[in-house]
Amino acid sequence: MKSFIQTNSCALIKAFFLGILALASLSAQDDRLRLKQADVLENVTVDGVSMQYLRGNVIFTKGDMTMNCDWARFDQKKERGFLFGNVSMTEDVQNLTCDSLFVDSPKDIMIAYSNTHVWDTTYSLVADTLFYFSEIV
Repeated sequence: MKSFIQTNSCALIKAFFLGILALASLSAQDDRLRLKQADVLENVTVDGVSMQYLRGNVIFTKGDMTMNCDWARFDQKKERGFLFGNVSMTEDVQNLTCDSLFVDSPKDIMIAYSNTHVWDTTYSLVADTLFYFSEIV
């Protein structure tokens, strides 16, 4: 009887920790940069690197953040890319517009170029180049 209880206790403890690991991995996946929409998606290999070329109504999400643009070049494996043309980003009350945007999702950094405007309910900033740290807490 004692070994039966010990065996079941070990199984319960293992199941508990596996459940915690599964939940942690699911919440960690929410901060990945994900392509939601594009009218045209073209995979092109350049110097052995597979790149996605996206055109028309391109939409990416990362957590609560949504990014829109006319076209983009994206390395899905590294989760890095450039967004071009009518670029906009919204996250809660924060907004950003610019001509082009570099996104490095694993490092939680975006660099906005040309005609950059960022604002929320209490602040507005216009700049030529803007570094935006998008860490999800």
